Amino acid sequence: MSNTPMTLLFNTIGALSGAGLAAAGFWELAMAGYPDGHVTAYQQAASIALTILASANALMGFYFLLLLWRRAGPRDSVIALVMVLALAALTYGVVPWYFMTHLRLEHGGGG
Repeated sequence: MSNTPMTLLFNTIGALSGAGLAAAGFWELAMAGYPDGHVTAYQQAASIALTILASANALMGFYFLLLLWRRAGPRDSVIALVMVLALAALTYGVVPWYFMTHLRLEHGGGG
């Protein structure tokens, strides 16, 4: 099956999104803590979940490159793009809500 321009666009956006979300996730993990070494309860609790989600985002980026290479159809590309959006919602919506709001862990945001 040949790549249509729309499929190429979806796969390229998906690969860049997966790589960008993975980089942002790993950057957030690398910047955890304060300069004095204090790590908040939220950062300790969420680190495992965020590591798993950042790794999944990286794998999705590689999956989109695989879709580009094997000339997948538009259906595969749309399904994979929905999966990246779901991972982004988990990473930046569900995980912070669960650990900060539901469990009420201290996250260092004073005020």
